[in-house]
Amino acid sequence: MAEPTNEPTPQVTNGAETAPDRPEGSYHVHEDADGRVNAVTFYRAGKQPRTRFRRDNESDDDTNWFELMQELQPALKRQRELQGAINNVQAAIGDHVEHCVDPIDPPPIEWPRTALPEHARARIDGKYFLVVEQGTCDVHGNKYAPNADSQNRPILAGHKPGSLCAGSFPHAVIQSKKCLKVKDYEPTFLVGACHVVEFSIRLYKRVDGLAVPVPCSEKEVLDVIGGAVTNHAGWGDLEKRMFLHLSLQWGDTENSGDADDPVHQSAFVVPPRPGLLDPPEGHKPGMLRNAPAGYYEFEMIDGAASIKFRINAATSTPNLADEHKLRPFTFAIRAMNPFLAGMDGMFIRTVSFQTKRRVARYASGGTRFVEKNGQLTPSPAHDARMPTPYAWWR
Repeated sequence: MAEPTNEPTPQVTNGAETAPDRPEGSYHVHEDADGRVNAVTFYRAGKQPRTRFRRDNESDDDTNWFELMQELQPALKRQRELQGAINNVQAAIGDHVEHCVDPIDPPPIEWPRTALPEHARARIDGKYFLVVEQGTCDVHGNKYAPNADSQNRPILAGHKPGSLCAGSFPHAVIQSKKCLKVKDYEPTFLVGACHVVEFSIRLYKRVDGLAVPVPCSEKEVLDVIGGAVTNHAGWGDLEKRMFLHLSLQWGDTENSGDADDPVHQSAFVVPPRPGLLDPPEGHKPGMLRNAPAGYYEFEMIDGAASIKFRINAATSTPNLADEHKLRPFTFAIRAMNPFLAGMDGMFIRTVSFQTKRRVARYASGGTRFVEKNGQLTPSPAHDARMPTPYAWWR
């Protein structure tokens, strides 16, 4: 059957159409106000359009023909609607594909480094250091452990294979393979996109005669810097205050010192939105380009700093591209003050972890387990607190 057109009813005079040309080999159905087919116009190559009218004294064959056209109209209209929807989707996808190119990894961040007189550097380097609180163990220092062995078989029946952790990072610990080729599973910390991640970072210092470092204020470090440098011209917040920068990096890196190994959007099958990964448009952190501090640039005040956020759902371990399958992540925290660049303890990393959309599949209901004397033991909820200061750093 010829292809119907989806155009307004043409003006018809003596069986010929006066409207503009239409596709050859198509036809147009005319309906009255009640939706009854009363005419059909055919468009043929090299000929004038021909319109067939319904007449009161038409033969049975003509009547059947118009009745057939009448019955076909609902189906043909629905077909046109569906085809229109398909065309719209294809157009939208086409636009997306046209503008969606493979993400380009931004250039490495060139962190500013300013030399500090040696006597001042010796007073800071290795003596003051950052510590991030991590809920990897209970208030007694017992490490959280998954409820599964190295073959990922449950140890204690009736419970899920993972264990929740304390605090807001990491969220749980499970058994997972380190790479696809190995058979054994190993304890791996987990961060879920369904939960908030919250960090508390503190500054500590080592004191002669004390076995345990003590918390301190960043003002001590800034006073050493300010007293050692006589010319403060051109100083801004970057030099006068203590700002920290948070980034998502690879957890299996062998980089030493304060070298970055960032995770980029290109590492994922479905690229996440810019933000915690690559800054929008590949820009450097705001404070490095005389712009306002970005969300992942935050200030330490009185020796403490904190930041709260959620992992993007697309930043998940299952979404990693083949060349990065099962690679662990870590959060890196850096002191942005250029005088502290390269100093021991001013660039730190969290424990390595994997990310999933939901934690409840692996651990839920407040269930926690710890290892005591080589045995897996349930841990009560009231023990899910940060240990005494500095104990979680050990």
